[in-house]
Amino acid sequence: MKKECLLFSMHRTVEVDSKGDEVFMEFIFLGFLLFGLLLIVLNIVTSIWAYRDSVARGKSREYALIILFGTLFFPVIGLIIYLIIRND
Repeated sequence: MKKECLLFSMHRTVEVDSKGDEVFMEFIFLGFLLFGLLLIVLNIVTSIWAYRDSVARGKSREYALIILFGTLFFPVIGLIIYLIIRND
């Protein structure tokens, strides 16, 4: 009988450490924030490159500005289209 009582008395509830979860979520948030910042910087760098490349190829400034704004507002599609039409 005593063993049964000892067996049931060992059952305890365990509290979850929410501080560790908060720290983990802060690292996840920081990772997403840095990744987003990296994408913005990459977009700006590729847009400036496309503008300078367009001017260096002898295109007008107006054409180069259209390329700049096109690659800024439509990063992936704009860059792909510029890479296709730049040899014309």
